[in-house]
Parts: sequence; C-alpha cells; structure tokens
Amino acid sequence: MQKVINAAPVLPAASAHYQYSLVNDVLFTWLRFYKATQQPHTPIGQRQYFYQKTVDAHHIAVQIPDFKKALLAKKTQLTIGQLSFLIYSALSKQQVTQDDISQWLSLGEVDAAETCLGFWLGYFISTGKCLHLPAELWLSDIAWIRQGVIKGLYSVKGLSEAWATLALEDTHDAVRSEAIRGSVNLHLQPLLKSVPHNAVEPLALYQTIRLRVLTGTGLDSTALDDAELDSDSRVLQACLADSPDSLSLLLLSLPAEQRYAWLLSHKAELNYRSFWLGVGLTGDVNAIPLILAALQDESQHRLAAQAFIAITGFDLTNPEHIQAGWDGVTAQSYEKADRRKDEVYPWANTEALLAWWQAQQHRFDVNLYYVQGEIFTQVIAQDRLSLDTPLYIAQHIRLAQYIAAKRVIYDWDLVAEVGQL
Repeated sequence: MQKVINAAPVLPAASAHYQYSLVNDVLFTWLRFYKATQQPHTPIGQRQYFYQKTVDAHHIAVQIPDFKKALLAKKTQLTIGQLSFLIYSALSKQQVTQDDISQWLSLGEVDAAETCLGFWLGYFISTGKCLHLPAELWLSDIAWIRQGVIKGLYSVKGLSEAWATLALEDTHDAVRSEAIRGSVNLHLQPLLKSVPHNAVEPLALYQTIRLRVLTGTGLDSTALDDAELDSDSRVLQACLADSPDSLSLLLLSLPAEQRYAWLLSHKAELNYRSFWLGVGLTGDVNAIPLILAALQDESQHRLAAQAFIAITGFDLTNPEHIQAGWDGVTAQSYEKADRRKDEVYPWANTEALLAWWQAQQHRFDVNLYYVQGEIFTQVIAQDRLSLDTPLYIAQHIRLAQYIAAKRVIYDWDLVAEVGQL
C-alpha cells in the first residue's frame, strides 16, 4: 500500500509564537484523525485529510530543537497528543530505547495508546523504515505496546502467520483480540479454527464472531442464524458492543429480508444510535414510515434522518434541507450527554424532507434494498465509493463486498482507495 510522503519542508524561524502554535497543532492532529475514523458520519475524504495533516504536523515539529520540551511542558489533558509525538520522534530515529518507553509510560494510562502506536509503526514500516522495530517492541512486558505492534503490522498487511501465531498465544486478551481481527482480514483463518468461541475472553469475542461470519469457520455457511444468536446472549452483546461496524456485520450475516425485522425485535436491547444507524444499513424502504414518525421526536430526529439518508440518498449538505435547530417540543428525557454526542449530526428540515420523499418515493421498490438511493446489489458490483460516503456506510459496503466475493478487506483500504476514485 502506498502512502503520500511529503518532502522535508524548509522550516521557518521557530519563534515562540510559532512553536506555541505548533504545539497545539501536534496535540490535536492525531486526536482529530482518531476521532474522524471513529465517527460513523465522517466522509472518506475528511479521513484522508486528517491522516495527511497528522503526518505533516509531526514531521515539521520533530525537526525543531527543543520542541519536545515545549510540548511536554504544556499543561494539557490531551496526553494522547504528547504520546503521539513521543512515539513519532522515537520511530523517526528508527529505534526505541528504554528511555523512550519510560517517557511513554510516564504519561500514565492513555486512551487509544495502542492505536496511536500502531498508526505510527504502520506509517514508518510503509515508508521502508523501522522494519526491525516490531520484533524489538514485541519483547516489551507492556500489553498495549504488543497490541500496537500487531495493529501496525496488520495496517500494512505485514501480519504473517508466524506473527499471528505468536500473538494468538499472548497472555493478554487485547493482544489476542487484535490477532484474531488481523488474521481474519489477512486470510489467515486456518490458524483460528482451533479457537473455541466459548473459551475466548469478552474483548476477543467480537473478533471471533466476526471470524465465523466472514469465513464460516465452525458453521455450515457464512450466516449466523437468529436462533443461535439469541441462544447465547454473550454473542449478541459482543456484536452490539462494537457498533456500528459490528452491527453492520451482524446484519449482513442475515438474509436481506430479515434484517429490518431483526432490528425491530431487538430494539429494546439497542442504544437508539445503534438502532437507527442499523435501520439505515438495512436499506429497507419498509422502514421509511417508522423513520418519518421518529423525525417528530427530538431525541430520535437526527439519527433517524441519518437512516433516511443512508437508504434514500437525501442530501443533507444542501442548506435548504437543514434547519438550524430543533423547532418542536423539547424532550425532557433527552440527556445532555446524548445531545452532545448527537451534535455531529445536522437537524433535517422536516418539511423539505417530506416534500422530497413525496416526489421521489416512486423510484423505490419495497422489494429491493438501497444504499444512498442506489440499489444495494448494484453498488456492491460497481466496487466504487464516493469521497462523500460516510464511514459507516462505506464499511458496510466493504463488508458486503467481502461476503459476496470472498475478498480480503483491510481497514486502510478506505484511505488508500481515495487516490483511485
């Protein structure tokens, strides 16, 4: 996989103001990239932008004398930004010393530390550097470092059978979970046939289910039947805990005509975000009446609108289709925490949406399934994605293509693919 590598820039004089500005930039860039990849609404193009911005900001900062001192001296809660730079600066020297690791650990427990290490390790390996570091870092007794090694190797398709076997024997559940995920995507599933799902720890359970769905390991077909799911609540919880990607996988494992009905029957068990994103992924026009009714509820409106977009292709980038805020009755049950999480989604102009649907609904057949207004099976066959495709829809399409054609898929495909669109 090829990545864009910028030439070393001509650096300006590192004035105090410039350095302070760059400190802020470095603190936020990896966090922004990470958040972009975690938010299901994020378009592919925005993901690529944050990826390149992260690389560029760190590349400039590492060349400025005393930048590390200025970064670590800054009082901030964004320790992931500090860790990101420390990892980058160590790997840019193509070596990691015990002093480097001590500095990483001095920051305490940092959320997504293993993903950050995997990000940078994968980046440097893809540029032909740090090829020896996975073996050196693997000797660490810190679990998140070993997990980061597997993430990095997986991201550049370098997770060999030897590495996967080693990771599957690791004592830490998170490392084994990462090995299962990578082994499925890199077509190493023969290694995993002996992994009994009942013996797998909860964190690795979802990846085991993912393996069984995508490869049919331990099953007669690639589908998990509903009775089996309901008979083991741990399986159901594992699939739903990692939504929307896991929910997308679970829905695709069911026949198309059963997906919407399955969601309705499990609505009480699902968070409303997972439910509505799942409704959108079914592509089922029969869900439209339920969606339109939910638009009248403040706490459901924005996610229901996302489901409508996912099925019909209604354009919420059009200013005429957006409203400034909620203009109906305020729901007392709508918690502030949920409001903040839903702020990434726009309010739809209900009147405009209803008028659009009245004019367009004749195009939709209740016996077919759609993604953004196109017949789902045709989208799968075309094997193309728009730069404006939200990530949760894009990943749903990729999973469907894998299941349909038994193709190997990679997390980084969505990034690498942008330059080919």
